Amino acid sequence: MKSDYVVFIISHNRPNKVITYRTLIKQGFTGKVYIVIDNKDPSLEEYKKRFGDKLIIYNKEEAKKKTPDPMDNFTDPIKDKTPLFIRNYLYDIAEELGYEYFIVLDDDYDIFMLRNPYKGILGGGPLIPLTPYFNTLVKYYKETPSI
Repeated sequence: MKSDYVVFIISHNRPNKVITYRTLIKQGFTGKVYIVIDNKDPSLEEYKKRFGDKLIIYNKEEAKKKTPDPMDNFTDPIKDKTPLFIRNYLYDIAEELGYEYFIVLDDDYDIFMLRNPYKGILGGGPLIPLTPYFNTLVKYYKETPSI
Protein backbone atom coordinates (compact mmCIF):
# COMPACT_ATOMS: atom_id res chain seq x y z
CA MET A 1 0.00 0.00 0.00
CA LYS A 2 1.34 3.41 -0.96
CA SER A 3 1.80 5.83 1.92
CA ASP A 4 -0.03 9.13 1.71
CA TYR A 5 3.13 11.07 2.57
CA VAL A 6 6.68 11.41 1.34
CA VAL A 7 9.87 12.78 2.88
CA PHE A 8 11.82 15.43 0.98
CA ILE A 9 15.40 16.25 1.92
CA ILE A 10 16.47 19.57 0.44
CA SER A 11 20.14 19.94 -0.35
CA HIS A 12 22.52 22.11 -2.34
CA ASN A 13 26.11 21.48 -3.41
CA ARG A 14 26.75 18.83 -0.72
CA PRO A 15 26.25 15.44 -2.39
CA ASN A 16 28.72 13.79 0.00
CA LYS A 17 27.07 15.28 3.06
CA VAL A 18 23.41 14.35 2.83
CA ILE A 19 23.60 13.11 6.41
CA THR A 20 19.82 13.09 6.84
CA TYR A 21 19.37 10.32 4.27
CA ARG A 22 21.85 8.06 6.07
CA THR A 23 20.20 8.89 9.39
CA LEU A 24 16.74 7.95 8.12
CA ILE A 25 18.04 4.58 6.89
CA LYS A 26 20.05 3.95 10.07
CA GLN A 27 17.00 4.66 12.23
CA GLY A 28 14.80 2.30 10.23
CA PHE A 29 12.67 4.66 8.15
CA THR A 30 10.95 2.60 5.45
CA GLY A 31 8.90 5.27 3.67
CA LYS A 32 9.61 7.05 0.39
CA VAL A 33 12.44 9.59 0.49
CA TYR A 34 13.65 11.99 -2.19
CA ILE A 35 16.65 14.29 -2.20
CA VAL A 36 15.66 17.56 -3.87
CA ILE A 37 18.16 19.86 -5.57
CA ASP A 38 17.91 22.68 -8.07
CA ASN A 39 18.93 22.49 -11.72
CA LYS A 40 21.69 25.07 -11.12
CA ASP A 41 23.48 22.96 -8.51
CA PRO A 42 27.18 22.65 -9.47
CA SER A 43 27.23 19.12 -7.99
CA LEU A 44 24.25 17.89 -9.98
CA GLU A 45 26.11 15.02 -11.67
CA GLU A 46 27.49 13.74 -8.37
CA TYR A 47 24.00 13.79 -6.85
CA LYS A 48 22.76 11.78 -9.84
CA LYS A 49 25.48 9.16 -9.32
CA ARG A 50 24.83 8.89 -5.59
CA PHE A 51 21.03 9.02 -5.45
CA GLY A 52 19.73 7.96 -8.87
CA ASP A 53 15.94 7.60 -8.81
CA LYS A 54 15.79 9.07 -5.29
CA LEU A 55 16.80 12.45 -6.72
CA ILE A 56 14.41 15.19 -7.80
CA ILE A 57 15.86 18.09 -9.76
CA TYR A 58 13.63 21.14 -9.87
CA ASN A 59 13.82 24.20 -12.08
CA LYS A 60 14.88 27.02 -9.81
CA GLU A 61 13.48 29.76 -12.03
CA GLU A 62 10.07 28.05 -12.06
CA ALA A 63 10.19 27.68 -8.28
CA LYS A 64 11.05 31.36 -7.88
CA LYS A 65 7.88 32.29 -9.77
CA LYS A 66 5.83 30.73 -6.96
CA THR A 67 7.29 33.30 -4.55
CA PRO A 68 7.58 36.56 -6.48
CA ASP A 69 8.24 38.56 -3.32
CA PRO A 70 10.34 36.72 -0.73
CA MET A 71 9.76 39.72 1.59
CA ASP A 72 13.41 40.42 2.28
CA ASN A 73 15.86 43.14 1.36
CA PHE A 74 18.68 40.89 0.19
CA THR A 75 20.27 41.43 -3.17
CA ASP A 76 21.30 38.78 -5.68
CA PRO A 77 23.19 36.47 -5.44
CA ILE A 78 22.26 36.11 -1.74
CA LYS A 79 18.56 36.18 -2.61
CA ASP A 80 19.09 33.28 -4.99
CA LYS A 81 20.53 31.09 -2.21
CA THR A 82 17.46 30.99 0.02
CA PRO A 83 15.65 27.65 0.52
CA LEU A 84 12.37 29.57 0.53
CA PHE A 85 11.70 28.90 -3.16
CA ILE A 86 12.02 25.13 -2.95
CA ARG A 87 10.05 24.96 0.28
CA ASN A 88 7.12 26.64 -1.47
CA TYR A 89 7.55 24.62 -4.67
CA LEU A 90 7.49 21.27 -2.84
CA TYR A 91 3.69 21.46 -2.77
CA ASP A 92 3.70 21.18 -6.56
CA ILE A 93 6.26 18.36 -6.55
CA ALA A 94 4.28 16.38 -3.96
CA GLU A 95 1.10 16.80 -5.99
CA GLU A 96 2.87 15.67 -9.18
CA LEU A 97 4.05 12.55 -7.36
CA GLY A 98 0.55 11.89 -6.00
CA TYR A 99 1.21 12.64 -2.34
CA GLU A 100 -1.18 14.70 -0.25
CA TYR A 101 1.27 15.19 2.62
CA PHE A 102 5.01 15.61 2.91
CA ILE A 103 7.72 16.15 5.48
CA VAL A 104 10.58 18.51 4.60
CA LEU A 105 14.01 17.98 6.12
CA ASP A 106 17.33 19.72 5.66
CA ASP A 107 20.32 17.57 4.67
CA ASP A 108 22.28 17.72 7.93
CA TYR A 109 20.23 15.81 10.56
CA ASP A 110 22.39 13.25 12.34
CA ILE A 111 19.72 11.89 14.72
CA PHE A 112 15.98 11.86 15.32
CA MET A 113 15.48 11.51 19.04
CA LEU A 114 13.04 11.76 21.89
CA ARG A 115 14.17 14.05 24.69
CA ASN A 116 13.06 13.20 28.21
CA PRO A 117 13.85 14.95 31.46
CA TYR A 118 14.57 12.53 34.30
CA LYS A 119 15.45 13.72 37.80
CA GLY A 120 16.46 17.13 36.49
CA ILE A 121 18.69 15.76 33.72
CA LEU A 122 17.68 15.98 30.07
CA GLY A 123 18.24 12.60 28.50
CA GLY A 124 16.95 10.94 25.41
CA GLY A 125 17.55 8.38 22.77
CA PRO A 126 17.11 7.75 19.06
CA LEU A 127 13.67 6.97 17.67
CA ILE A 128 14.05 3.43 16.30
CA PRO A 129 12.29 2.35 14.21
CA LEU A 130 11.55 5.84 12.92
CA THR A 131 8.64 5.06 10.56
CA PRO A 132 5.93 4.76 13.27
CA TYR A 133 6.92 8.17 14.65
CA PHE A 134 6.64 9.82 11.23
CA ASN A 135 3.33 8.00 10.65
CA THR A 136 2.04 9.37 13.95
CA LEU A 137 3.22 12.87 13.09
CA VAL A 138 1.32 12.81 9.78
CA LYS A 139 -1.76 11.25 11.42
CA TYR A 140 -1.75 14.01 14.05
CA TYR A 141 -1.46 16.66 11.35
CA LYS A 142 -4.36 15.17 9.37
CA GLU A 143 -6.62 14.93 12.40
CA THR A 144 -5.87 18.36 13.87
CA PRO A 145 -8.31 21.04 12.75
CA SER A 146 -6.68 24.13 11.35
CA ILE A 147 -7.94 27.43 10.08
